[in-house]
Amino acid sequence: SQPLPARESLEAAAVLGERVDEAEWTALCSALRLSPPPGVVEGLVRERLVSPVDAPGDSIVWSFAHGMIREAVLRGAREEGRLTRLHHEAATLLAARPDVEPLRLAAHHLVSGDASSALDAALAGIAVHAEHARWADALGGVAVASAALAALPGAVQDERRLFVEVWRARAILGGASGVDGAEATALAARALDRAIDESRDRGWPETLAAALIARADVHRLAAEGAAEAQRLSEARVAAWGVGDARLRAAIDIRLARIALRKRDHEGAAGRLAEARGGSPTLDDDPLAADLSLVEAELALQTADSAAAATLARGVRAGAGGSRSSAA
Repeated sequence: SQPLPARESLEAAAVLGERVDEAEWTALCSALRLSPPPGVVEGLVRERLVSPVDAPGDSIVWSFAHGMIREAVLRGAREEGRLTRLHHEAATLLAARPDVEPLRLAAHHLVSGDASSALDAALAGIAVHAEHARWADALGGVAVASAALAALPGAVQDERRLFVEVWRARAILGGASGVDGAEATALAARALDRAIDESRDRGWPETLAAALIARADVHRLAAEGAAEAQRLSEARVAAWGVGDARLRAAIDIRLARIALRKRDHEGAAGRLAEARGGSPTLDDDPLAADLSLVEAELALQTADSAAAATLARGVRAGAGGSRSSAA
């Protein structure tokens, strides 16, 4: 059995994760008013409980030799009544860092008993993973968010509960649930239809817009262009209720693409003009690359090759050719 200061210091490390950044661990120990005994890490290395890990720059990182070792340490902290405070202090420490991974923060908030903050952080983390189509990670975030919801009274769950359901449906569409094909499409469609109906009943335009856009994705996968356009048009109306000009622009770009598929050049031009004029800050946004790309597609379809070339150069120069999946 280790002396109490060494044991509590090790508990602080275990709370931070399987891999421990020594600077982060030192800061957490300071917040907990712990003083790790000199040479404690070296002793753990000798006992083969932890191992050094290669890290960039001047960082010092080590990891628990086995997940069961970390679990045993955490179990001891739980039995001694220290685990909640450890997670609370870890959440306070990490929340002050702009580069913290939101789902990591959410896990600390959840165990510390702050379910509402856990839900907010989980939703932020899901959005980050969804932006890069990391649907398995997004679904993991949905599990954290669902646990946070379960810890909240029903009266304070508000529209965040529907956001969780919309993200769950999008992760299913992305193939993260192990269900695919027609079954995945039907499962997502049913969940989204419920979210749309409840959002309308409760007057929640933000969740309504999110659910309608996701429902449009279901129609797109089924090659139902008219239904996709209808859902996106409804989402655009909801976006006005939120006051989200960027979201409206993203929807207009998608509607322009649908018009181009039908060779409706006038309709596409109108949507692109709305996207360009409706969001004054769009030029500073990665969404500008999408807009320029669709404008180039329109120019090519209308045999305006000079305009297409100019727009293509703008995509490369202004946004590095990146593509946004905001809508």
